[in-house]
Amino acid sequence: MMKAEEFVAKAKLASDSKTLYVLGCFGAPMNSKNKKRYSTNKDYNKNRADKIKAASADTFGFDCICLIKGLLWNWNADTKAIYGGADYKANDVPDFGTESMLNYCTDVSDDFSKLEPGEVLWMEGHAGIVISDKLAIECTPIWKDGVQITAIGNVGKVEGYPTRTWKKHGKIKFVDYTKPEPIPVVPEPTPVKPEPKSEFKVGDRVVPVELVNYTGTRLVRYDKYYFITELKGDRAVLCADRNGKKVVWAAMNTNNIKKV
Repeated sequence: MMKAEEFVAKAKLASDSKTLYVLGCFGAPMNSKNKKRYSTNKDYNKNRADKIKAASADTFGFDCICLIKGLLWNWNADTKAIYGGADYKANDVPDFGTESMLNYCTDVSDDFSKLEPGEVLWMEGHAGIVISDKLAIECTPIWKDGVQITAIGNVGKVEGYPTRTWKKHGKIKFVDYTKPEPIPVVPEPTPVKPEPKSEFKVGDRVVPVELVNYTGTRLVRYDKYYFITELKGDRAVLCADRNGKKVVWAAMNTNNIKKV
């Protein structure tokens, strides 16, 4: 079953494509073969034969209800396919008419305060598709003469769009309106910064830069140099070699010592 999001996306694809209102046409491109067929098959189309014959080969023909069926039958704007990618009665979707469409719908209502994208719109002799809480996509011979975005007049006018007032709306049973469960966001673990690698190691011979110990207490220097006997992070324990014996002198910050 087609998801509502896909149904709306296909409707937008149609509105973004070159289209022409052709009665009984569910997305066929207006190549020479289809022009001949659709300009002679119905009286309405015969009266619009000049428009049909003048259409470019990358123009797709639709009428209002055939737009809905064509999308559900997998129309995908394929100019090389006989029906633009649609396959008659695909996905077990029957060939219903405008007046029977609501028989295939649930939650049919004339209350337009709550609309869901992908719902279908109905008025006598006409149908459309909800794409937002204020806008629809429909195929009509007025205004742009094809598939176009219009304002849902039951909600209000929208600047830049023609307005149509509908009678009812509902969820067509060939579309899945369930919303996917949100995927819980697992926070990224806070990376543990490795301790900066010291340029010093135990056994190094060093001298103080400033006579201040690790905690900030002033020192008195007695020896020419000192040896690191313990090293942890930026804390180095310095010892003096006095008659072959290591005697602790001070703990210092590694930023305050240098090698000799």
